[in-house]
Amino acid sequence: MAARFNGARGAVPVTIDGDPGGAWILAGVVKVAFAFHVEAGLVREIELIADPDVLATLDVTSTRKRREVVPSDTDPQIDSSRSDAPGSGRLP
Repeated sequence: MAARFNGARGAVPVTIDGDPGGAWILAGVVKVAFAFHVEAGLVREIELIADPDVLATLDVTSTRKRREVVPSDTDPQIDSSRSDAPGSGRLP
């Protein structure tokens, strides 16, 4: 199921209270949680949770691994003197 969320804006694979799921996240805030109900290894039901009061009670944890930024000294496109240069590891 994680492949479905790969590259989608704001949607990430997560665990919800330790169970598999997904979440639509906007500006760092979970707006909708997708709770996957799994039986015999198959997703049988997807529960959409958008009520902010209910979302506040859930432990939603991203399962996506962050990619490490590795600077390249051989790439002529990178101006390493800029603090926000690609590969600098810093965000603009």
